[in-house]
Amino acid sequence: MAKFVNTDKKLVKASYLASYRIAKEGKPHTIGETLLLPVAKNMVEAVLGEKAAKEIEKIPLSNDTVKRRIVKMSLSIEEQLLLQLCESNYFALQVDESIDITNMVQLLVFISFDYQNKKCSKGRIFILQTSSIKH
Repeated sequence: MAKFVNTDKKLVKASYLASYRIAKEGKPHTIGETLLLPVAKNMVEAVLGEKAAKEIEKIPLSNDTVKRRIVKMSLSIEEQLLLQLCESNYFALQVDESIDITNMVQLLVFISFDYQNKKCSKGRIFILQTSSIKH
């Protein structure tokens, strides 16, 4: 039983690591299942053999799984930022409005604050996009 749980944790961790990279690169969620998993399996099979490649196949990287992992990670980051902000004595907000090439108005809000005696922690709170500007 302990080996099963340990293996399962490793597969979930691998799924989160792949989902993180997919999100960071801005790639479609389907790339995990259609490209990353087959490539990883081929490389592992070539280097470590078929038994190890069978384990790689078990990593959950479906479109929905990747989406859930990304949402869960982003909520965790947001929660951590808010907790750090609540523990801070001082903070500063920066608001920036811009218009992109499609005339879409974007409002960006950044925050800087002290946390655990560090000079400054920074985080983007949100980006608000509004409808196009009509001329």
